[in-house]
Amino acid sequence: MLRSFRLLSLLTIVACSHACIAVTIDEAMEMLTSARSTEQIEAAAAKARRAGITNQRIAEAKMLFGIKTQDAAYLKMLLPDLEIIAQKFEQQPSLAGIRTVEQWRGLVSYTEAMVSMEQRNQDKFREHITDAIWNFPQQAELFGQAIEKFQLQQKMDMWVIDFSTPLIEAGASETTLGALIGSKKALLLFFWSSNVEASVQTLEAAEKLYHHLRGSNIVVATVNVGTTEAESTTEKVRDEKKLTLPCLVESSQRVLVRQMEITSLPRAILITQQGRVIFHGHPMDDSIWKSLKRVVPTVTSLGE
Repeated sequence: MLRSFRLLSLLTIVACSHACIAVTIDEAMEMLTSARSTEQIEAAAAKARRAGITNQRIAEAKMLFGIKTQDAAYLKMLLPDLEIIAQKFEQQPSLAGIRTVEQWRGLVSYTEAMVSMEQRNQDKFREHITDAIWNFPQQAELFGQAIEKFQLQQKMDMWVIDFSTPLIEAGASETTLGALIGSKKALLLFFWSSNVEASVQTLEAAEKLYHHLRGSNIVVATVNVGTTEAESTTEKVRDEKKLTLPCLVESSQRVLVRQMEITSLPRAILITQQGRVIFHGHPMDDSIWKSLKRVVPTVTSLGE
């Protein structure tokens, strides 16, 4: 009687455990594609295996996560597993549209190029990105963006921003980058223009980030680089969107635009107290968090 009770209890616990962790394939894939941290992607991968998703699809999702977040250390860790998949590649549903082993190897080469970029190894980067283009020409635009980013990174390594650069604070007097950053560890600038609607739409995100980073020793501000009635336009947009973060206007000399080679909007640039630029990209690029954490390791992303 006692033995039967113990067996029944054990079976109940096992059944409950399976019920608690069971997820469908669609749910598991959703977890894989929406992960925002290495902890989340690894937890999602474990659930995906239990849901019956193949190792190849899981490895692809992890690779795409590392590429999206620009996490070179994570990508480097994945490389041995990605090579194993290449040796026994099978055509199956793919998040990146991979249909052949050559295309898989192309994306792996791109991953290796990302690692080389982090290591500032130009020769290795060129070798891997060339292989990527050769094996997966359909993704040439993506690979071309990586080349542009590496070339920009090389320039960023040489830049030292002059904190005496003048800016106009909307509704106030002239100020400088130095006055803006003060004694804080870094300055995050969101560049926009009323002529580029996509950049105007990112101002709400800048406001949210401003409040999220308050107390973290990072200053967040916007800079209107438009040339037509920039001051009045900035004040109007600030009032319409109820912005409370510093709203600045680029000076007529366009010093920042020229020095930082801002050729597209919106643009976010993170400058350290030493005048070094450590992020130069789209404000919605998830890799911005990696740069923020370089300055203040305790910073948490909005998704964490």
